[in-house]
Amino acid sequence: IGCRCFTMNNWESFRKRARPDTSDTSTSRVPPRPRMEKKHSKTPRVESLVAGTKTEPTNLISLDCEMVGCGSDDRSVLARVSMVNYHGNKIYDSFVRVPERITDFRTHVSGITPTSLRDAPDFAVVQGDVARLLNGRVLVGHTLRHDLKALMLDHPRSQIRDCATFPSFRENGRTLGLKVLAERHLHLQIQDGEHDSIQDAQAAMALYRQFRRQWEAFVRRGHRPSRSLPESGAATATATEPGQAKAPRKKKKAPKPLLDGTASSSIQEFFTTG
Repeated sequence: IGCRCFTMNNWESFRKRARPDTSDTSTSRVPPRPRMEKKHSKTPRVESLVAGTKTEPTNLISLDCEMVGCGSDDRSVLARVSMVNYHGNKIYDSFVRVPERITDFRTHVSGITPTSLRDAPDFAVVQGDVARLLNGRVLVGHTLRHDLKALMLDHPRSQIRDCATFPSFRENGRTLGLKVLAERHLHLQIQDGEHDSIQDAQAAMALYRQFRRQWEAFVRRGHRPSRSLPESGAATATATEPGQAKAPRKKKKAPKPLLDGTASSSIQEFFTTG
């Protein structure tokens, strides 16, 4: 009997170890946490944020404006202001109420319609917002003299980086359009149809980032064209002593493009990979 009791006790203990009592919550196993599936977010459009959540104003800000035509002379009047930071993120975008009669919305270029300007803030409000954002910061853009004139604002020349005046972006003394510069230097397609001021501001900032080192060297030399970067296709000469052989000219390395492959229809790739 003693042997049988010993065997039964061993058998009962084995059963408890193999199949624990589920009624005892203290020894019940905690079910594993379900694995969270990774959500693959779609690539954002250029109108939305481009580089994550870095939406704060940076030391460099890119600006672009859209105009409409007013009066019998079809003069340009400010209708939209867009600004992006160094990361290509939108930090300001506002339409502007035009106090006079608009004769041409220029929708095919500006993308502005009568509905766009409905409930838009007054010019003074937008002007004040832009002035506060630009205060103490470097302004990037293309043909900024038109934008600043429309905004009735001044900005220190030393704090302006204009793609229209940078020597490496000029050809035989001519100013190239932003569309041409973006396609040539960034392999990006922009301004196909209606212009987008956010996209244009992003393209100007991308051009600056691509050539930042050369650009800042040009600025440090005091905007002296004879001692700064030569214009595209322009020949440079150096003075030599009589009888002295000319030093061999060093081949200038072309800047490595930050985008690979063919032209792209969006610009967010630059900011996410650059």
